[in-house]
Amino acid sequence: IKKIEKNIAFEKGVTDLTCDLSTLTVKVTYRTDKTDEKKLIAAFEKIDMKARALKEGEKSGIVHEGHKP
Repeated sequence: IKKIEKNIAFEKGVTDLTCDLSTLTVKVTYRTDKTDEKKLIAAFEKIDMKARALKEGEKSGIVHEGHKP
């Protein structure tokens, strides 16, 4: 979690960040005029984590190496 909080929280345009270890998800609130999903996914990749955007109704959005959503 600290790795995410130290890096993703400070990405350009991110206004809020909430991590949930029980579901392996990170909720990122961001300004669409400053960043987008592709840039945020790339930011997770820079810290050696795979990420994808949640689809409506999905409960797991972050996929860590060795774990499945």
